[in-house]
Amino acid sequence: MVDMGLSEPSKDRAIYYRNHRIARLALMEGPTIDFMEQEVQVKIKDRGNRKEIMDLFLKYLSQSADTVSPKSVIEVLNLRDYRNAWRSLDKGSKNIVISNYTSISTKLQKLKTANRIPDIGFGYSHVKKIFLINARKIIGHESVSKKEIPKLLNLIKIAIYDMFTPIDNIWSDEDFNYIIDLAQKENKKIQGEFDLLCLRAAVLQMDDEKIKHFLRTLDSNNGMNPNAIACEKIYHAAFSLDFDKLKRLSFQWAPSGKWLMIKSGFMSFWDLDGAIQIASQYSEDQVLLNNQEYLYGLELLDFLKRNKTYSPHLTKERKKIQKLENAGLRSSLSNLDTLLEALGKENNKIKPYNEGRFSISNEIIFSNDLSHAHKGMQFIQVLMEIGFPLVSRTFSLKEVKKWYLVHQAVFEDLPFPCLFFSLQYSDEKILRRIGQDYAFSGEISEKKPELLKAMLNAYMQRDVPVRFKESILTIASELFNVTDAKVWERPFFKIFGRLIADGKFPKEHNRIEVKFINKALRYVRDPEIIGHCIVELLSLFGKRNKNEIIEALYYLAKNQILKKKKTALQTEEVANCINNAILKIPSEEHLIFVAGNLYEILSEKQTKDLKTVIAGINLGKIKNPRTFRVILYMAKGDEKILFKIKSAILSSSTLWANGISYTIDENTKKRRRTISSMSDFIQISELRKNSDGEFGITWNRDEIKMLFNQMIKSLEEMEATGSHGMDMVNFGLIAEEMYLFLQQEKVALSGLPFYDKVKDRVMALYSLHSGYTDRFEGLLSKEKRTVVWALRDVFGNHFNLTGKTSHEEINLVLDKLLLASAPSLEACLSYVVSWLSTVKDLNELEKFYDKLTYLLKVFDSSDLNGHDKSFVQQKMVELASSLKKVGREEPIILKWLQLHKSSEFNNVKELELS
Repeated sequence: MVDMGLSEPSKDRAIYYRNHRIARLALMEGPTIDFMEQEVQVKIKDRGNRKEIMDLFLKYLSQSADTVSPKSVIEVLNLRDYRNAWRSLDKGSKNIVISNYTSISTKLQKLKTANRIPDIGFGYSHVKKIFLINARKIIGHESVSKKEIPKLLNLIKIAIYDMFTPIDNIWSDEDFNYIIDLAQKENKKIQGEFDLLCLRAAVLQMDDEKIKHFLRTLDSNNGMNPNAIACEKIYHAAFSLDFDKLKRLSFQWAPSGKWLMIKSGFMSFWDLDGAIQIASQYSEDQVLLNNQEYLYGLELLDFLKRNKTYSPHLTKERKKIQKLENAGLRSSLSNLDTLLEALGKENNKIKPYNEGRFSISNEIIFSNDLSHAHKGMQFIQVLMEIGFPLVSRTFSLKEVKKWYLVHQAVFEDLPFPCLFFSLQYSDEKILRRIGQDYAFSGEISEKKPELLKAMLNAYMQRDVPVRFKESILTIASELFNVTDAKVWERPFFKIFGRLIADGKFPKEHNRIEVKFINKALRYVRDPEIIGHCIVELLSLFGKRNKNEIIEALYYLAKNQILKKKKTALQTEEVANCINNAILKIPSEEHLIFVAGNLYEILSEKQTKDLKTVIAGINLGKIKNPRTFRVILYMAKGDEKILFKIKSAILSSSTLWANGISYTIDENTKKRRRTISSMSDFIQISELRKNSDGEFGITWNRDEIKMLFNQMIKSLEEMEATGSHGMDMVNFGLIAEEMYLFLQQEKVALSGLPFYDKVKDRVMALYSLHSGYTDRFEGLLSKEKRTVVWALRDVFGNHFNLTGKTSHEEINLVLDKLLLASAPSLEACLSYVVSWLSTVKDLNELEKFYDKLTYLLKVFDSSDLNGHDKSFVQQKMVELASSLKKVGREEPIILKWLQLHKSSEFNNVKELELS
């Protein structure tokens, strides 16, 4: 009941309403008026004016009535009739009745316009799948007349469209050719429709020869809708990552009907307002013609509008959408949800790269349900049909973790389409995982150079959308290690220059750009490009962020070309830049790291000049504790420089620096303690000269006691912080360094009466921050952090201390690797291989031969599921090399060593094995 009264009904009347189930709508109440104003988007002047309120109410009713017209009832019936028509097909009966197929073909053709995006759930698509399996047997049946062939071909075409299935993934080559030959013998319309299906398959596979062929045949077919052909050209440009062409084709395209949605989706990458206008046009065109298409248009419009307004709240379109769905019409996005639900049932961990992937054959059709690869193909084709971008400004159509399920299922089958859609996201971690999937896959080895070239070329295009740029750098950087440098180093150098010119490198917060450059510098092979990069980096020093420049030179120093070419890399320009850098070291401490990273290519004169410069600088002013290690290496045992280094270390504020500092409160005049998590300290253990070391420091007894006394002060400060210190900073590393110092200098310190107590206090602090008190406990922990701490402890003893690591601990680490017992498997492997390369006692090593050899066999047969394949492969080759060096020659050892030069990973091929 509509009530225009200004007051509440009496109690008796309210009871009467309730007893007779009468719902009272009080139009004059504030909340009711608020609701109607929001729905109609009109503000009234006088809330007490009954006429204004009634006009507002009528406008609300009028708007609601326009949303769902009576025609929707007919459309819902058409949806039902369409499903029932498919269900009525003979489901694999031995007795083929052709008239059943031809009559259903006619019926489906009439209903197809109302069923552009049919349900692809198992219950609705199974019968279509069975029909396609038997399509050749049906159309080639002896009872089929020539007049019936067009209707059967039409039914095949509808089934393929309904299944969102690439036509070349349905049948064997023989069956495929048979059906295509039949289609080519029919009228122009049927020829064109099958040519269009073949063109779509070629676009998905990025087969340029087939694309050119079918475009020629379709362009000459006057019966084809030019919008359908234009759409495929646009998707070809998209999957090629040719953004200049994609923008030009999209903006020049003047389609009508459903094609407006696709145009709108692509335009949104550059012109969101224009895209919204086109989506609005499509909705307005359909509102009186087709409620189902009106719903599709509203969904796209709603998605684009929310991205423009940055608002997650319900839009006016969303409310209309809900009403249309309540009327029984289907969402354009429902198929995506169906497919994601099916894909999401599997474990979300990375699957074996070469196992269970879809291959181009009919084996996927004969399973009870479609494979994950096939469902991934369906997801992509549904996206292509509805025209939505996966991501716009703020909101994604489907979150990146959901998209990853699709990518994981189908990237080896459709690498280019998957890449195009992946690049729309910005989640760096998942994009790096996607890049690694491409890099580690053996199925797409031949495609990797094309994929990498396409990304690098796309980045430099004028019209590449901004949101794609960082994503391109993220994924592309993972492919440098698996692609010949000749393919990518020239376009990389162009991007390198662009990033510098745009001020994006070197820049502390632009870590994606920094990682991209560093990964490439590791594998560039052209000496000319390397020289230019050195000049560019050194010319920026003092103008841009120094740390990023030093980091880039650090990765360049790992490049094998520097070791092979050495001084030959120094052109006159490079030499001048290096000479200037050496001369400026006294006034710029950071340049010491520059010289250290380029040390491999320095000439004899430059190394002498460098040593002279170092001898003359004031080491007491050094702020970065890592500088001492670089200078110590460059000193080459020079006693004068060694004396200066020791003096500087003993007086350095970074000696035993723990991040704790004190200030005086101006009001209370009391001392206030602050703790920084960014503290860095001098690593005394790494500077100490050991028995087989060529360079290093040997401390005398007085110096050791000075170091010890300063260490105790730092230890007391850390102990005083209690649990508060753990909240702010982890003291584990410095406690570890203190423990190493106490062990290394045990002879000089053990005579002190409190040496043992100090050692116990250091160990207590270490245990508190490392998370374990016993090594076995640490190695068996489920926490990655704790396992790594335990590994450092176990193998640190072997490297730095006089004691030996126990057999039981090494066996436990090997058992973890053999049983793939997470976490930190890659860290375990790294420590084992490093330890093995340093063992000199062959009798000691003999006890582990069987497990180490079996480890090679385990990783040879493993799919390396979820691991960095390039890293693991490198460690296996190093392990095999160490075993070969001590006389072991089992077949599995030789097999891994053969991989050294044949691996697809550059980091493995360039290993220097002794």
